[in-house]
Amino acid sequence: MKSVLMCATVLVAAVSLAGCGGTAAPAVATATTTPAASTSAASTAPTTNAPPAADGIDGTGIAAKMVMALVKAGSGRYDMVSSGAAGGQQVTMTAKSEFVVVNGAMDSKATMSVAGGSMEVVSVGGVMYMKGLIKSKDGKPWVKIDPNGTDEFSKRMAPQLKSAADLRSQVEVYEGSKATLIGTDAGVRHYRLTGVSSAPAQPFDIYLDASDLPVKVTTKSDSMEMTITYSGFGDAVTVTAPPAAQVGPPPAM
Repeated sequence: MKSVLMCATVLVAAVSLAGCGGTAAPAVATATTTPAASTSAASTAPTTNAPPAADGIDGTGIAAKMVMALVKAGSGRYDMVSSGAAGGQQVTMTAKSEFVVVNGAMDSKATMSVAGGSMEVVSVGGVMYMKGLIKSKDGKPWVKIDPNGTDEFSKRMAPQLKSAADLRSQVEVYEGSKATLIGTDAGVRHYRLTGVSSAPAQPFDIYLDASDLPVKVTTKSDSMEMTITYSGFGDAVTVTAPPAAQVGPPPAM
């Protein structure tokens, strides 16, 4: 059971960063948001087919526009549903999160439900804190995951934590990728990105509004699938680290 919880916790950490930060696989693309009305339109209304460009559209250019739009927006919210394999079992996860951009980096807080339990996840200044499912090595409620940590948990999460710490650097993930315009509905463009470096065989569907902000992001592979919808751009959001006295190092994996 411990291995399942630890694997589920790794999945939670990875997916939460993808939802609010912008790395591709196991999640995706730039985490940005749009008003709720646009989200509804993208998820329920039929799409008008549009002919794709002969050689595809440069995915890097689209990613760069999304990142700049996110930095300009400054904050937002997302809801996420994800499922994937963890410890040999299928795990379904849901999340509600708020995020804010601070000096080009993403800070976030989320409440997540996974593996029959709940978890709080806070990411501040490139360091992640998790509460629930597992406790720290010394029994404290919050587990600290530091990209510079030497424990196995921190080392496993370090690449994604460092990427989330600099939104602009995430554009590099999309170098060489291609985007096809699937269609447009009510001003929302539906792109399908392929050839993303971290998951070259996995397509990512991104719905962008007129300001280049994603309305919805979906992705699916043999081992996982995820849908993220966004809202609340520009809302007041405050993210702070938990009290130091309640924080400890990750347990052994």
